[in-house]
Amino acid sequence: MRLPSINECENEFQRQYGYGDDVRQFFHPRPRKPGPFSYHLRMHQVLCAFRDFLPPPAEVADVACAAGNFALMLAESGYKVTGVDLLDDFLRYAKKKQTAGTIDFVQGNLMEYRHSRPLDGILMGEVIEHVAWPENLIASAAANLRKGGIFVVTTPNGTYGGNDLPTFKDVERGNRKEFEAVQFDPSKHLFLYTPDELRALLEAGGFEVLRIEVFNSHFLTKSGFLRYFFTVEALKRLDRRLSALGFMGGSSANMMYSVARKR
Repeated sequence: MRLPSINECENEFQRQYGYGDDVRQFFHPRPRKPGPFSYHLRMHQVLCAFRDFLPPPAEVADVACAAGNFALMLAESGYKVTGVDLLDDFLRYAKKKQTAGTIDFVQGNLMEYRHSRPLDGILMGEVIEHVAWPENLIASAAANLRKGGIFVVTTPNGTYGGNDLPTFKDVERGNRKEFEAVQFDPSKHLFLYTPDELRALLEAGGFEVLRIEVFNSHFLTKSGFLRYFFTVEALKRLDRRLSALGFMGGSSANMMYSVARKR
């Protein structure tokens, strides 16, 4: 994967949300800073989840792929990938970054997208917290997966001690319509999920949950000095231990990922 020059961007959207976010996150020259480190840690968890439960050359889709970094890294890891996003500006920018692997980019709504054949795996990263009806997202993933297909979800951890949003169980079904008008706003998390809540939703949607883990410990990502005593790879291992610690009456880890298999 390459970082396009800012002059390759076609408009202000690509400059701000493509190139700008890439420089702030994936391609940041100081990967131990909190933002870039958290981004790379999330990518590490996603790649490990696919490697552990669905080795390449499986066929997978990254739905709501945005600027395509996770999709491109999966392709470079040997997967056959389709990156799906509603915004064509994201897709055109993502295509400029490809240097290796097999990948297609398709414009589509993740709720309505249907692949031409059942997929082996689907990634849905940082999406479920932006929708009023997560059951519909899960049903869409199930419709695109073969039996036994793998579904990987990343989302903020609702048990994190620093959270100030309600979790799924706190939002009554009849009240969720009020969130529909602000769905998919990248700046708004509507409500969060505890590991137990996410597990229950996936199981109700026809999946067997294989793994749920929290990560991105406050004690590591918010520390001003600890990150600089270790290599980035060592920090990833350290985060697993620190994420088991408590913080402010909850978990010290503010992120989680799940791996589920379609029944």
